[in-house]
Amino acid sequence: MFTISARLNPDVINIHPPQLFGPFAAAHLFDFDPLVCPSSMTHLQQARATHVHCHSFHSCGRPHCRRPGQGHGLDGWQVLSLAVSALPRSRRSGSARDTCETRAVWLRSQRSKRSAELLVDGDVHSMQEVREAIGHLERQRWSVSTKFFGPPERARNKKWEKFFVEMDISFQPVCRSALPLHEPTDVAVLSAMLNASSAGIDCVALLTSDTGFIKTLVEIQHSGTSCCAFIPESVPAVFRSFEVAGLPTIRLQKDFESNLGSKVRAILHQDGSGSVELADPFPQTSSKVYISRSKVVTDFLDNLGYGGQGYTIQSIAKFWFTNNLGNLVVYPPTIGLNAMYEIVSEQRCASWGRYSDVCKLAFILPIVACSSSKKHVRMYGNACSRRIFEGEGPFILTDSLEMVPQALNRLGYLDDGLNADLTEAMFCFVNASYNKGSLRKAGMLPIAGDKVLDVQSKLRTAFLSNDFSGLWQRQKSCLRHSRVHLVQQILVRAGVLCGVTSRDICQREVFEGMKLYVRKRGLPSMQTFNGLLWRILRHTKKNDSTKTLEVEL
Repeated sequence: MFTISARLNPDVINIHPPQLFGPFAAAHLFDFDPLVCPSSMTHLQQARATHVHCHSFHSCGRPHCRRPGQGHGLDGWQVLSLAVSALPRSRRSGSARDTCETRAVWLRSQRSKRSAELLVDGDVHSMQEVREAIGHLERQRWSVSTKFFGPPERARNKKWEKFFVEMDISFQPVCRSALPLHEPTDVAVLSAMLNASSAGIDCVALLTSDTGFIKTLVEIQHSGTSCCAFIPESVPAVFRSFEVAGLPTIRLQKDFESNLGSKVRAILHQDGSGSVELADPFPQTSSKVYISRSKVVTDFLDNLGYGGQGYTIQSIAKFWFTNNLGNLVVYPPTIGLNAMYEIVSEQRCASWGRYSDVCKLAFILPIVACSSSKKHVRMYGNACSRRIFEGEGPFILTDSLEMVPQALNRLGYLDDGLNADLTEAMFCFVNASYNKGSLRKAGMLPIAGDKVLDVQSKLRTAFLSNDFSGLWQRQKSCLRHSRVHLVQQILVRAGVLCGVTSRDICQREVFEGMKLYVRKRGLPSMQTFNGLLWRILRHTKKNDSTKTLEVEL
């Protein structure tokens, strides 16, 4: 039995039972095509209802609720007319010919629904982002299959386990420890992308926050397979990189993030030092404007030797510093781009200083590894902005044999006290999660057999290169820092340290306690505070498969 009840207060239309509509309604109830249902056009012209509640289906056939009119903004009477026209003629009045015609239309609609495979880089993305990406593809009438690549522990999480079943997602476990010098999740996703393309999938879709997939996705697109990328709005630089590469890109908005933009300003001063401050939210610039201005600026800077490739903010910062133009906002990078664009647009006949191989520069914008709650997002604008604010500001260094020690000193890995060993400072730097990921993607991680000078040379090249964003993770070793406080608790429980508050303990006492703990546990000996801190924290997570193996020097 088929019933339709319409209530105008509120304006609601209920359609029962949903099973009568079958796959035809699943494909067309919310994505109306007048060529499929021409008989409903007269009803569309009379549409007046404003709200509809009804049933739709996932591509796998599971019923679920979706917002009315999602896709093309249909109102209540429009959806009602589509529902009625979707029914076989045998359930209404009409001839056998009408029934055959309706069946033919239904078959054509099913043949037009092509397959899409959504691959999720599951290291950083939320359920809401995955759900939104699937929903977008389904609204575009793709038959979607989803593969989620992440650590094995993810499937044992009750919330994620339920989510995978609900959304019919195929979970692909990736053990981090298997490939210590690679991004194992990236390797697995890249392999799946190529397999999907060769298997005849009509569309390869990717949910990621990483630019490392661009080259492969472009190659797949050139082979004739449709492609698209879903990028969170919290990584605008990644979004623009995909757009510049000519890939269809969809921006995903996090449910609790501010839509007004970053409230943090990172300022590079004329003397090469820097600072951070809070300001009014900076609205996002449209991608079209950004790409247009970026092209003008990079061409200008390339002609002066600052490099037109890589991260534009690197070239801008070095040009600004070389020509003594005063302070420059380098984050959000769009502000720096706009300032540089104004100079280029003025077409001044100034004798701009060219970039010299004799006097190369390293631009560094420190960040701190920290999580962000909703409160932090409201305060700073987004998670990345908070990490940059905690990093305490950018700086520029002039190239020299001592540049790497200088950079490590400014980043908190090297000092004249308890962290005076350069080798251990480099060890801690390359094993910091963000730094290790950046170096690995560029193929510049130290490998077995590298000597100290080899590692120093790689870091020097990385600091000077425009192929890096300039973001490097800094080390915080003060007793108030959460990592140090955690180690204090470990030492107290192990009985090698007395006192439980930072007021009762000095850094030297914590240092001696860590040395004793390492000896008792048989861990590799370290000579510095940062090195011991890293060893102990790593030991507490030795069974965590989400961690890649350390890089030993």
